[in-house]
Amino acid sequence: MILTGMQQILSGLQELQVLIFGLSLIVFMIFMPNGISGMLELLWKRFQEPKEVTMTA
Repeated sequence: MILTGMQQILSGLQELQVLIFGLSLIVFMIFMPNGISGMLELLWKRFQEPKEVTMTA
């Protein structure tokens, strides 16, 4: 969804469109190797973990 929208936004930059699209695919593969569902699962687990309570004197 993000990449499709980005293609529409970059439609005016014909020369740079392929370069930016390729770089964005690489970035998505590095930071989201499990895809969107893996990212959502990670966020869900992060918010489900109980928070540690620290007491200050």
